[in-house]
Formats: sequence, C-alpha cells, structure tokens
Amino acid sequence: MKESLTTKLQFVAGIAMRATEVINTNVFPQVQDMIGELATCIELCWVAITSAEENAQPNEE
Repeated sequence: MKESLTTKLQFVAGIAMRATEVINTNVFPQVQDMIGELATCIELCWVAITSAEENAQPNEE
C-alpha cells in the first residue's frame, strides 16, 4: 500500500515542481519553501506507514 500511495504523492509533487518551472515561479523563496513542505509531507507519510507496518501485531481475539 505504501508504494502506491507514496508514488502518487511523488507524482503530484513532480507536477507541482514542473508547474512552478513552467511559469518561472520556482525562483521565489516562498515557492521553494512550499515545495519543500510537500516533499517533507511525502517523507513523513512514508515513515508513518513503514513504522505502522513494522510495529503491527496481530489482534488477540
């Protein structure tokens, strides 16, 4: 699951980065900051899902 989710998030981030390059706003610090936040969120999702999978234990029923 994490691969498909993070792949989609990375795809959206790539589109965002390309869009800023096309309209030449990627040179503005605030735009670079927002792209950096997007990348950080993607990495946090990856780490959270990985951690949840590794620490998962079966339910006792």
